[in-house]
Amino acid sequence: MTLFTKAAVFENYFRKAYTLFNVFLFREVEMRGGKRTGSGRKKKPVHLKRNPVTIRLPQFMILRLKRDGEIGYLIEEQLAKKFRELPEDYDINS
Repeated sequence: MTLFTKAAVFENYFRKAYTLFNVFLFREVEMRGGKRTGSGRKKKPVHLKRNPVTIRLPQFMILRLKRDGEIGYLIEEQLAKKFRELPEDYDINS
């Protein structure tokens, strides 16, 4: 074989390999993770979104609440028991 034919063979081989690599590369991009339609946690309605609130409590109450569980959820649970009208879609565990 002459140098020209070796170069042509190499170029042809390289072109095929490059094309296969691009096909493989783009196929991989389609299958990789990331945002997909319909996936993930659904957004809560505006009236159920939780907002931080600062309150002052005596130290003994804070220690008791920490011992019993997470302070925010315990206070929310007690307040939910006192409310007469709760939204139908309200769930303490959500």
